[in-house]
Amino acid sequence: MIRLSDKGWSVPKIAVHLVLHEQTVRFWIKLFLDGGFCALTDQPHPGQKSAVTETMPTEVRNWLAQGDKTWNARQVAAEVHVRSGLLRSPDQWRRLLRREHLTYKRTQRSLQHKQDPVAVAAKTAQLDIQKGGVKRATRRVPSRRSRICPDASALL
Repeated sequence: MIRLSDKGWSVPKIAVHLVLHEQTVRFWIKLFLDGGFCALTDQPHPGQKSAVTETMPTEVRNWLAQGDKTWNARQVAAEVHVRSGLLRSPDQWRRLLRREHLTYKRTQRSLQHKQDPVAVAAKTAQLDIQKGGVKRATRRVPSRRSRICPDASALL
């Protein structure tokens, strides 16, 4: 905007080119003329600074890189709370991890790691016996025709 004004462009032409309002263009040009490039720096942003420091995502990256444990967002939030005393929700840590391009493996939903192999083998064998071992004795019910006439072939 300042360079276009320096090249001789008018304020309305700059505003159309940059898709801004003319008053916005005039504001920034006047600010530059009064204070130079130093006046064009960003003003402090309102609101409280984040409690998550720049080093925390680096620490989390190191934990995930070790690979000795599978981390999820809830575990990361709990570990940060233990180590630094900072309490943030797992949802916030999930967003921070995504922003830092850090992904984690979802824990597997299985009880296999908690089962006793000997007990599992015994129960599997017991189940196999129950499924195929004992069959019910079925009685053959004679058909209606054979009850009426024991020797149906004699009638034909």
